[in-house]
Amino acid sequence: ANTLHKRYQIKSVNLSKQSTGLAYPGFFNWPQTVAKTLQSQPNIRLMVVFLGPNDPWDMPVAKGKPFLRFKTAEWEEQYRQRIDSILEQARAHDVQVIWVGPPNMQKTKLSSAMAYLSTLYETQTRLYQQHYVSANGVLGYKADEFSYTLQDDQGKRVKTRVDDGIHFTPTGQKLIAQQVLSMITFPGLTVTEH
Repeated sequence: ANTLHKRYQIKSVNLSKQSTGLAYPGFFNWPQTVAKTLQSQPNIRLMVVFLGPNDPWDMPVAKGKPFLRFKTAEWEEQYRQRIDSILEQARAHDVQVIWVGPPNMQKTKLSSAMAYLSTLYETQTRLYQQHYVSANGVLGYKADEFSYTLQDDQGKRVKTRVDDGIHFTPTGQKLIAQQVLSMITFPGLTVTEH
């Protein structure tokens, strides 16, 4: 958001909210939030979505009903519908989407869950002819690798993940933001500051 404003004088809306995802809409409903935001702000042309680490759990579907077990066919169907509802809102409002898939995590079980969710995000995003990027590539991970650091252009190791093996350092955040920015074209605009 800072780079968009500084370089291109483009205002953005920051809807980020910690500890949220698509699995618990009773806590925070992303599809509803996206719908309301796109309805009230018709100038939005691009949406960046980055979810996942709060979602690999059994999921409620309705009050008084049993939770859907993570990775079951029923869970996946419901979760895909929630992804689709965001992508459908984007399509209805002529908004492009860059969906960032979560990277590998330090803990194997959580990392495996992120790989599974990433396949859902990528499949649905491509189905809607939108844009998908994996944070794994940005952080230099291949297959199921995990590292707290990345070797930079000068050959130095820089820390990209914090000690919990989930969250990002400011450097890690900037690398992901730079990847997203590299996917955006700005026809007719010139860079005013670096």
